[in-house]
Amino acid sequence: MQKKILFFVVAILCLGVGGWGYYLYQKPRAGVEDEKADYFITAASLYQAFAIDETAATKRFVDKVVRVQGTVQQIESMQGGINLILASNTTEGGVNCAISKPEKVPQIGTEVIVKGRCVGFLMDVSLVDAVLDQE
Repeated sequence: MQKKILFFVVAILCLGVGGWGYYLYQKPRAGVEDEKADYFITAASLYQAFAIDETAATKRFVDKVVRVQGTVQQIESMQGGINLILASNTTEGGVNCAISKPEKVPQIGTEVIVKGRCVGFLMDVSLVDAVLDQE
C-alpha cells in the first residue's frame, strides 16, 4: 500500500515539474521596447570598445539595453525577421542587430538607431531582441 502511495506522489511531482518546465520553455522572451537604455553609443564606438578590451567591454555592455546609432551596411533575412549589420568604420566587423518583427526595413546606407540587448562579441557585436528606435 505504501509503495502505491509513494508511486503516485512521485508521479504527481514529476508531472508538476514537467508542467513548470514546459511553461518556462513556452514563455515569450521579454523585449526591450519598453525598457530604458543603459547606454547610447555609436556603432563604431561600441565595436571599438570590444575590439580594444573585450573583457572590460563585456563587463560594461553585456546583458544591458543599448541604443546604437549607425549606418546600415548589410541586411540579412532570417526566419521571422531580419539582421541589420551596422557599419563600424572598420573592415573586421560591425554591430549585428537581430530584429524579429520589423515594422519597416531600412535601406542600406541609411542612418538608424537600434535598441537591443547586448549579448557579446564574436566577429561582430551582437544585439538581440532589437527594435528600430524612434526616440
